[in-house]
Amino acid sequence: MSTIRLVDLTPELVTEWAKVEAVTRPTRARLALRLLRAFLNWCSRHSAYKAIVTGNAAQSRGARESLGKAKVKHDVLQREQLPAWFDAVKQAQNPVIAAYLQTLLLTGARREEIACLRWQDIDFQWNGVTINDKVEDFRIIPLTPYVSD
Repeated sequence: MSTIRLVDLTPELVTEWAKVEAVTRPTRARLALRLLRAFLNWCSRHSAYKAIVTGNAAQSRGARESLGKAKVKHDVLQREQLPAWFDAVKQAQNPVIAAYLQTLLLTGARREEIACLRWQDIDFQWNGVTINDKVEDFRIIPLTPYVSD
């Protein structure tokens, strides 16, 4: 589908693409469809592209039906699995990676939020961590003694 001109993009083409992608990677295809829909909406609001886009081909009902709805994830650590998980992570060759993984688990932050942390974001006096949020500007979460160590 990457070789199709924007002017030639139709709901039928998107539906056919969705049927093919639904077989091997429906989750990624749903994301791609949402991104395509956002891009086509953006094009329809800009005069340079408005004439090229004739409707939003990503609004294809057939594509949505082919990809289906996302399923509930069941890949979580159970309480009984935590000791084994911590033991395995602590044995990692790289202490930075071990600390990163433990901090992710204990704070519940997104991986990008912890990866972007700087020392100035950590307040050891008041035990808080300032995290740049993907939705708002930032949020402050508690710095537990274990994470602080």
